[in-house]
Order: sequence, then C-alpha cells, then structure tokens
Amino acid sequence: MKVTTILVPLDGSALAEAALAPAIELARANNAKLVLLRATEAHAAPLTDLTEAQVAAVR
Repeated sequence: MKVTTILVPLDGSALAEAALAPAIELARANNAKLVLLRATEAHAAPLTDLTEAQVAAVR
C-alpha cells in the first residue's frame, strides 16, 4: 500500500512539534502530501459583555 497523504496533528506541545521533522522526511520519501492540522482549545466567549437578547439568542 502506497502512502499518499500524511496527517500531522500539532497542538503546540514539544512532542507534537518533534513529530514534524520525521513526517516531512516520510512525505518526501513517499512523494506524499503533508497535511498539518493545528489543534487548539475552544474558549467560550464571556457572557458578561452580552445583552440579555444576545444571551437568549445563544441559548
């Protein structure tokens, strides 16, 4: 089976960043596409700055 696409999830951690160099080498060796996925935590917007109508619309 030929590798055609390599997905590298990156979350800013040292371990994830260390995986990038070997993934690049593997992609080059297999003439594969390298896809980088940057994962971040979702943060909810504070509700204190919203009007009551906006809060109701979110609910």
